[in-house]
Amino acid sequence: MQRASELLTILLQRANIDLADPRAAVAENWRRIVGTDLASHASLADIDRGRMLVEVDHPAWLQLLQMRERQIISEVKRRYPQLGVTRMSSILGQGRPATHAPQAVTKSRPRPEPDPALSQALRELSARLHREEPSP
Repeated sequence: MQRASELLTILLQRANIDLADPRAAVAENWRRIVGTDLASHASLADIDRGRMLVEVDHPAWLQLLQMRERQIISEVKRRYPQLGVTRMSSILGQGRPATHAPQAVTKSRPRPEPDPALSQALRELSARLHREEPSP
């Protein structure tokens, strides 16, 4: 049986998520960077060649994002200088509310087919963890 850390590593690799990538850290800390109000309506879509791409769910939030652009870029530069972020582009989403938590930025490769063995191992791990939880 594999350890939980090994299973999580495999799962993250198959989902093309590299937690060592500073872009993932920006996405993970998005609410702290832009503020809770804006983060509920704007999600980080990508960071590429010094440009952040942010998707918003309504024109009013797009305007607020643009008003805070310098502050957001400055904060990302301060926290993650290795990304070399110098500009931000924003787009209006396709009418869906951006109330979800920002997703981690992933490498742009097609997602592989789900691995039934990995899925089963994760279900078993979850069941084991729930059985081992101490009662309150």
